[in-house]
Amino acid sequence: MIRRLWNALLQLLYPPDARCAGCGDLNGAQGGWLCDACIEALHPQFDRVRSPEWPEDGVWEAFTAYRYNTVIRQVLHAYKFRSVRALSEPLAYALTELYNSLVYQRPDVIVPVPLHRRRLRERGFNQSLLLAQELSERIGVPCAELLTRTKRTRQQAKLSHEQRSANISGAFAATVPLSGRTVMLLDDIVTSGATANECAAVLRQAGASEVWLIAVANASGIYSRSKVD
Repeated sequence: MIRRLWNALLQLLYPPDARCAGCGDLNGAQGGWLCDACIEALHPQFDRVRSPEWPEDGVWEAFTAYRYNTVIRQVLHAYKFRSVRALSEPLAYALTELYNSLVYQRPDVIVPVPLHRRRLRERGFNQSLLLAQELSERIGVPCAELLTRTKRTRQQAKLSHEQRSANISGAFAATVPLSGRTVMLLDDIVTSGATANECAAVLRQAGASEVWLIAVANASGIYSRSKVD
């Protein structure tokens, strides 16, 4: 199902070309957008991630739908920076399959990682909020913007792992008390876990009893439990 969805959507969004947009193979795409190998790379690889370096007041664990590769990087880049919002549908479908396969506890609420207001104006939409809304409709768990970004930070992708925690420290605030609620935080990618853990610490300080993360892509290099579906 998800392979057919990707094929149909990508061929609708991008003009056919012999060059594969994923790996650059000159003859690989054969009139589509991706060669067979790159389409296969969009087949979800579900992971359940917990790093021993994550703080006790951070994310308990993370659930991810894809292992980060060239193709998923292209997809996320188009989604976030070229405003191809239609990509939220197959991404949310993958997150739904991930949730149904690996998430063992129903959360009280889905909370998207927020953007700073300036970045939101630049981009035009919050990619995590759009995915959270799509996922909410599919699994019947409410979505709420319970975090706000209080300072503009440098892009985490441009920083070393050591710089990321310092960059994101103090960047978020909770908007309401959470009083024992379980929270499923949603972001597009997990790398060092610095952003998710900073969000989780703020949510816990606001009263959340447990916070875990669901994300599209896993760039952490940690694959503690996986399932290919």
